[in-house]
Formats: sequence, structure tokens, C-alpha cells
Amino acid sequence: FGEHFTDRFGEHFTDKGTVLDMAQPIYTEVLGIIGSNSTSVVTMVVQMSYTLSEFDEAKQSKFKTAVANAVGTPVDNVVINSMIEVTTRRVSRKLLATAVEIDFSVRVADKAAASALVSSGSLDKDKLDAELVNQGLTAISKVVSAAKASDSSIDNNSTAVFSTAHRAVPSIFAGVFAMCFAIVF
Repeated sequence: FGEHFTDRFGEHFTDKGTVLDMAQPIYTEVLGIIGSNSTSVVTMVVQMSYTLSEFDEAKQSKFKTAVANAVGTPVDNVVINSMIEVTTRRVSRKLLATAVEIDFSVRVADKAAASALVSSGSLDKDKLDAELVNQGLTAISKVVSAAKASDSSIDNNSTAVFSTAHRAVPSIFAGVFAMCFAIVF
């Protein structure tokens, strides 16, 4: 290797190391993010014409952005609690259709803010539809549960829960018991 390298634009670099003149990044605080210790939330359940696999992380992010824009809050305050795939019947043709049912929450500062958000109409279907279409998503096909204020904790890292069924984990005792039972009989 030589002491100097030339790139395709004629710039010269040395193999000794070069310090680049870069400005220090400026970080700004995003105001309005409610801490995860707040227990006041507004919850709502809607259906959209997607399958569970179609409603991927990119669409989930767009969904949360649309809800945040409709409400006027930072996207970090919007949490998808659960998503399930449901089969719906279209009344006009009696055809079965698949939809994803999305249970989501908007974290708010307190009970008064939750009540104000519900009464403001920010989570009305028409306003949400406009924001969803603005994000490139389809409109809501059905409002399963209208917006309601509640005092419950939500998981800060919750993004998608595909099943709420409890799973039994076999213990060591159960395995030993089964082997002893098989040996005796």
C-alpha cells in the first residue's frame, strides 16, 4: 500500500488517518410524550380490511402515526395492544371476508385528559379514516368498540399480540410423574 490514496474525484487521503470536520448533532426533546408510569388511557377497537400477515410492521407504524396525527399527540403515546384476524360476513353478498381487528390505546396524562380526548371527537371514524388514507392505508371497515377512557396500565413495548390463550408449560415434576406412572402400570 502506498502512502496516499486517490479516489475517483481526485481527492487525496493518507493511510495515517484523517479527522473529519463534523458538527455535533443537536438533540431536541419531543414534548408531550407521556411516561409509561401513566395509567390513564383511551382505548378503541377497529377492524381494517387486511389479513394479519398483510398488516406488517410498516403498516402498524403508519397506523400509529395516523392515530397520533388525528389525536394531536406524539406517536410514542399510541400503543397497539393486540391484533387478531377475524372473519366477517358482508351482508350484501353474504361473502366471507378477512379483517384484522386492532385494539389500541392512546396514553394520556390523567383521567381529565382521557375524558377530554373521548369527547373531542378526535377518534371519530371519519377523522381516523382521513388520516389513515393520508398514510396510504385503507379506511376502517368497522368500529368494534368506540373510544373510551380507562384507567389501566398498558405495556410500553406492546406491538402485536397474536393470541391471548394461556400456554401450559410442563414442569419437571409432571415429566417425572408421567415416567413413574408408566413404569408402575
